[in-house]
Amino acid sequence: MRSTDVKSGPASHWRLWVRVGYVAVIGLATLSNLGFEAVGAAELTRRLGAALSPSVTPHDAVDGLRNLLLFAGWGLAWCMTAPDTRLGRAIVMATITGMLLSAGVESAQLFSSQRYASVLDLFTNTSGSFMGGVVAVGLLRAARAARSARSFFGMPMFVFAAAYGTAAMLEILLPGLRQEYLPGAAGGPLRRFQLARDYMGWGSNGFASSLLQIMLMLPAGAFAVAALAESGRSYTRALAITAAAGVVLALVLEFLRGATGQPVELGIFTAHAIGFAAGAWLAAHWLPRLTRAVRGRSRPRMLITAYAVILLLWGWRPFGLRFDMAELRQSFSAGHLMPLTALAMKTDMFSASDVAVSFLLNFPLGALLAVWPLHRKGWLAHAWAGIWIVVFVEAGQLLVGARFFDVTDIIIASSGVLAGWALMRRAGFRPYGQLLDRATGS
Repeated sequence: MRSTDVKSGPASHWRLWVRVGYVAVIGLATLSNLGFEAVGAAELTRRLGAALSPSVTPHDAVDGLRNLLLFAGWGLAWCMTAPDTRLGRAIVMATITGMLLSAGVESAQLFSSQRYASVLDLFTNTSGSFMGGVVAVGLLRAARAARSARSFFGMPMFVFAAAYGTAAMLEILLPGLRQEYLPGAAGGPLRRFQLARDYMGWGSNGFASSLLQIMLMLPAGAFAVAALAESGRSYTRALAITAAAGVVLALVLEFLRGATGQPVELGIFTAHAIGFAAGAWLAAHWLPRLTRAVRGRSRPRMLITAYAVILLLWGWRPFGLRFDMAELRQSFSAGHLMPLTALAMKTDMFSASDVAVSFLLNFPLGALLAVWPLHRKGWLAHAWAGIWIVVFVEAGQLLVGARFFDVTDIIIASSGVLAGWALMRRAGFRPYGQLLDRATGS
């Protein structure tokens, strides 16, 4: 494939459409249900004064984290679509444009009956844009540096290790299906940690729950060993580093959970530590054999199949079938079918973590498809397979108890796929081949 493929023909405006699309996402997330109302000069002055001198509440911390995540996506999108020779300048422009977007949003909220403008939001939004830009440029430069390095799948495995590992750590800190606070959890982090210490125990999670946590952490250990092996570490050393780091991280994050007012459960910590270590051992033991026995496109086929199963594991847990038709009908309500509506109604740390985890889990999928697409021709041919996997996982939640189908989840996960694809293409990686035969489609 020619290096100019992303820039020629109908795709010449893809950079502009990415930015316009993300502006639309920001608008939906921040201006939906605005409740516009005309206000007089005196009321406008009062609201402006309140925006410039906001009172800080615990809700502001959650709102700030959500703003950081939302505008970090803008910084990432801007820098991924910036000219190749101006990546440093792109960070500055991502920050400035993020600040201007935020200023426009906060100005509009001065005329809202439902939302409140705040200079804190302007600060967190601008900071998020800067952070997203720094991460994007850092990833681009690291990926470019890895183009000529050893690679198991034609792409650097640090992409899988970093993205999946971060998602796993967020799952430990703010678990998606164990959203609980200790009785009386209030006040600052120190007081909450002291409360969690008093309640600390083994936990009441059964074998099935512990096994699920092991399975979720296992790929993190495996990807870390693969990334370290690509960097030149021996498998034995990669295993030792990953297993030790996994145990330490699992312990630290478990106690950090206590600082948020959640219970510290030694049983769950043990499951997480076992998962990290087991994944590292499996990779160190089997990866050398697999790389000798499996060649060509069979190797990425194996990885994409395994990763699709991993995404199903995350998306369909806790695997209980839904029998309540009222719950099924709720999945087709406006709140779940209108983009970003359900997310806008959530104001807790868990929802912010859920957004980040969904994006991160699907990021490596897009990166892999950028170098090993199912097909090489057609609009977004490289990324469509990842988007269809996202839709399949989300549609399956219609039948899973305690889960709901949500268009917003599809948008976030698909954004992760496209961002991973864009990273590899911007870093100079090109397809090695296609995973499906042209003639047979298999």
